[in-house]
Amino acid sequence: MTGEVAGSRCAENARTGIEVEDAATPNVVGNHCARNLNAGIAYAGTAGGQCSGNTCAKNGGSGILLNERAAPDLAGNVCTGNAGYGIRVADTAAPQLAKDNQVEGNAKGEYHPPKLGRRGWFG
Repeated sequence: MTGEVAGSRCAENARTGIEVEDAATPNVVGNHCARNLNAGIAYAGTAGGQCSGNTCAKNGGSGILLNERAAPDLAGNVCTGNAGYGIRVADTAAPQLAKDNQVEGNAKGEYHPPKLGRRGWFG
């Protein structure tokens, strides 16, 4: 599934602000995800697409969480004040991360490092 999630305010949800799953590849652009119980934005399965210009702040988990084999392109996102990591890469997720993500002030750290053999942190 393609499409776009843009300009939304996703706050105080009982799970995650925005979840992208399975083989979906939407553009997730310009959203504000704050104070959600888990992550601000989460990807799982083989989900991908562009994730840019989002603000993920003060979430109970990580700002952006990538699980399973998700491989979105992350650029220009702001992840700050989250209880987890700013951007967390888990399982065999393989994101393409641009250098212009602003990730700071997260409780567990800025990035959870990727495993060797990934597409790499910075594109």
